[in-house]
Amino acid sequence: MTAESKNIAHCPDCGAEVRLKKPPYVGQLITCRHCDSVLEVVNRFPLELHWAETAWDDDEGSNLNSGRNGRRRNGR
Repeated sequence: MTAESKNIAHCPDCGAEVRLKKPPYVGQLITCRHCDSVLEVVNRFPLELHWAETAWDDDEGSNLNSGRNGRRRNGR
């Protein structure tokens, strides 16, 4: 196991491998290159990613679970 392999996780949305060049920190936001999901580092050892808890729209009462990554899609 190399030091680089510690910086590999899988996107919870598309399952793609996410590789980080530098050691991450808890709370760091990362964008999956395959599906554009915004992810947050929740654990360093082992590296674990979850969807970021970020609201993407300005609607009051918007639901973070309304779409992929909490984003509301237009017209829905």
